[in-house]
This record gives sequence, structure tokens and C-alpha cells, in this order.
Amino acid sequence: MAQVSEMGVRPFCGSHYTLGPCELRTMAAEWISPIANQLAQLEPWLTLAYTSDALSRYLAAGGQDFMRFAVMREGEIAGAVCVRFPWLRGVYLELIGLFPQAQDQGIGRAVCEWLEQEVSGHADNLWTLVSTFNMPARRFYLGCHFMEIGVLEDFVRPGYNEILMRRTISHPPSVCQVTHLRDDPVKNPAQGCNAA
Repeated sequence: MAQVSEMGVRPFCGSHYTLGPCELRTMAAEWISPIANQLAQLEPWLTLAYTSDALSRYLAAGGQDFMRFAVMREGEIAGAVCVRFPWLRGVYLELIGLFPQAQDQGIGRAVCEWLEQEVSGHADNLWTLVSTFNMPARRFYLGCHFMEIGVLEDFVRPGYNEILMRRTISHPPSVCQVTHLRDDPVKNPAQGCNAA
């Protein structure tokens, strides 16, 4: 039986979630190595020199506040999603790693929407970190209504900076198109958006 709080069922108690373009299933031990092997060959893990062994240890870790899911598409493993809850009055999307064949299929956006629904009434924020060099990820998160909050210098590896990004749940921002990203973090990415 799911744990119940004053606000209802505790988020992330399910072992299986059906999202539009995919399913999320609680990470099984036999999926860890294949997922880690794939992620180690993709950005940002490739540039940050993460090995498949290090990613396997990370995906095998667990805890009450750390949930790990395999992304399944058409019955096949397509990536992983890891979240921490609670984290800074919200949920922290610590990892979303999709295999190349699962990218640009709406899965990332579906995960962000699912996170918001899952913590609705329990949290005010969705958080994530993105490497400053990972421009496709930065554009993706900005398109999902995250804002760049600040830079964490040399956070994951010396010489590589991470950007803390936040999406508010209680007051979603207006929809806007991301037209330009500079190499340095945008202080106010919503600037120039036309409210609908």
C-alpha cells in the first residue's frame, strides 16, 4: 500500500508509470549495466569522463529519497530517469538519459510533465543541473519552462560548470520560444517572451 501524507499519496510510490511516449519502471538490477554502458557513450557523461562502472554504481544506489527508473519504449530499454524528493521545496531531476533512438520523441517533455503532476500539492519547484557546454539540454529545459538560476563552478569536474535550473510549479511561466542561447548563462531567459 502506498504511503499517505496529509496531502494524499506520497509521490513516487508507484513502480510503473505510463507516460504518453514511454513507460517508467522502477530500476531493476539487470537493467543497470546496459543503461550505464549506453549513457557512458553519450553527452554530457562522455565529456565529463564518466565510466560505465561509475554510472552503474550511481544507478545501483538507492534510498528513500532517491528514485531510479528505466525508460521503456515499445518494450525496450530506452534510457533512465533519476529523481530526488524532497529537494529544496521540490523535486530534483538528477538524471534524464535517453538513448539516441529515444531522443526527440517527446519523452523528456513527458517526464517533466509527469514530475510536476507527481509532486503537485507536495512541492513548489522542479530542479535540475545542466552542464554549460550541453547546449541541446539547455535549450530543452528552457523550452520546458525551466529558468537558469545560477552557475556552480567546477561542480562535477574541474573545468566544467553546471547551471542550476528551476521550474516553478505553483506559478508556471508563460510559454515562450527560445531563440538564442549564449555560451554563458542567461540571467533572465524569460526576457522578451510574450505572455499569452
